[in-house]
Amino acid sequence: MEIHRLCMKCFCRKASLNSRTLYHLKALVRGLKAIFLLVNFLCPLLKALGRFLLVIKRKELNFEK
Repeated sequence: MEIHRLCMKCFCRKASLNSRTLYHLKALVRGLKAIFLLVNFLCPLLKALGRFLLVIKRKELNFEK
């Protein structure tokens, strides 16, 4: 009976470790999804900003001529 209790304690520790690990993995995945969404949102904005700056630069060059 004592051996069975020790096994159950060990099993409970492993189970809690696994659930903690699973929790951290889920948090990591959530963080990666958030970063991915942020990048998907920022890339078009940066492209539009780049185009806008390019247009302004071209207009400045046209004014200098």
